[in-house]
Amino acid sequence: DATGRHIENFADAIRAADPLAARAHADIGTKSTFLSLAANVAQTTGETLKICPTTGKLLSGGEAAKLWSREYEKGWELV
Repeated sequence: DATGRHIENFADAIRAADPLAARAHADIGTKSTFLSLAANVAQTTGETLKICPTTGKLLSGGEAAKLWSREYEKGWELV
């Protein structure tokens, strides 16, 4: 199963002392971290977040909007 393969991959990376050996598809990494990051923003601000399910962009404003994004160097902006 996927959980067993994940644990095996993680253990292999530790044994190899190579953090780059731990791998996952970018979409899986994004999904697995999104909820905890959104929860941190909500907890920090005390706000209920409204998030577009299609784009993942924050729909509500307030203090949460300040923590939701950052300024990027020219050429590295998110589209």
